[in-house]
Amino acid sequence: MITLRGFVRSLLPGRDKDGMPMYWSKPDRSSVLFEVRKLKSRDIYPRTSFYEFFWAHHMVGTKVSHIAHWLRQLLFRREKNVPERIVPIWKSIWYLLVVLLLFVATGTVDYFTDLKMNLGWSVSFVLSAVLGVVNLIVVRYVGDAARYLDPSRTNIAVRQKIRSDGMQLIRNLHNSGYDRIIVVGHSLGSLIAYDILTHLWPEYNTVHGRPLNVEQDALRKVQLLGQSLGHRPSGEELDKYHNLQGELWEERRRMGNPWLVTDLVTLGSPLSYADFLLAESDDDLKERINLRDLPACPPVVDDKGYSYVLKPPYRSYGLKRSIKVLHHAAQFAFIRWTNLYFPGDIIGGPVADKLGWGIRDVEVLPGKKSWKDRFLFTHSWYWRNKPIPPVGEWKESEAVKALREALMIPGKWNLKNESREAEVQGFQTKDQEVPLS
Repeated sequence: MITLRGFVRSLLPGRDKDGMPMYWSKPDRSSVLFEVRKLKSRDIYPRTSFYEFFWAHHMVGTKVSHIAHWLRQLLFRREKNVPERIVPIWKSIWYLLVVLLLFVATGTVDYFTDLKMNLGWSVSFVLSAVLGVVNLIVVRYVGDAARYLDPSRTNIAVRQKIRSDGMQLIRNLHNSGYDRIIVVGHSLGSLIAYDILTHLWPEYNTVHGRPLNVEQDALRKVQLLGQSLGHRPSGEELDKYHNLQGELWEERRRMGNPWLVTDLVTLGSPLSYADFLLAESDDDLKERINLRDLPACPPVVDDKGYSYVLKPPYRSYGLKRSIKVLHHAAQFAFIRWTNLYFPGDIIGGPVADKLGWGIRDVEVLPGKKSWKDRFLFTHSWYWRNKPIPPVGEWKESEAVKALREALMIPGKWNLKNESREAEVQGFQTKDQEVPLS
């Protein structure tokens, strides 16, 4: 809950006249863990509940051998199949391995072992502590990614449990009375969120009602614009495409489809390296997308577009009707995808060039500027605001502002007139839910 509380505190930083935060903590009846609670906004529209999908407890028993098995697969790639941004890291690991082999071959390791013993217990303790800290950092952070991304037999059960629990959370939220769901994923959580939507959508894609009016104009418009986006579309084109995606979701709802997820927001996402982490090469990634193994935005099309006519037809008021449904990998025809990344975040980066030009990549800056802005530290700053005097006040960072816009949560509230303002904005009857992965 530390992550979720910090996330909500940045998005809803205000306090009422009694000094209380702008959100409540309530029991979470949708998650599979009793350790988590939901946080719900107070007197703010759209009324929003925040949930945390906690999965780290499944990553127990991680060993260096798990990491070694995963790294071995990544290291034995041709350099042309390694993303340019991480080629220096890839080469550095190879250099370190060569140096280590030379140390072993020349007996240098034995020399340092004897030296450590001769220098006494204090030096041995320091060296052991340093190695222990390094081991902890590597196993704790790299280990999670290694176990989730490596589909070896020792990791299948962990991957299955994480995805199953995440899918069950989204299913439960569909039955909790919300109007819409936004999924947010940070770091490895963004890849888990992508997997959850990939595996859950096929349970919903053919579900429909028995509408009398089966005109599906929004579907036709989204398909046409999606195919015409091309490489690096302008902001205006993306705005138009995202608006049409919203219309398509509303159209699917009118057709009787119960799916509520309208947006995916990724922060510092390693999906920037999808061709390296999810496939053998860029060509392999494109083939997997074309085979509908991996969903893209816009989705892959064939001679029928994103959809097909579901058979058999049904009767409504005595009239025979047929309806078009989206195929099993076409969820991003209507799920709007916004990806935020810092220029200095080596883990995250642009995603659209890998998984589709319908994704809105937004480069943002952290809450404070220093040499750390260009290093790994920024990876955990996507919802961090900058403190300003007097203590207790905050200056909203560019990243938090962009995140708020992606989640459609207003930044300033006039509580006395909020109902009228929300009604004007069309939010009066809207409740939304944001699970954080």
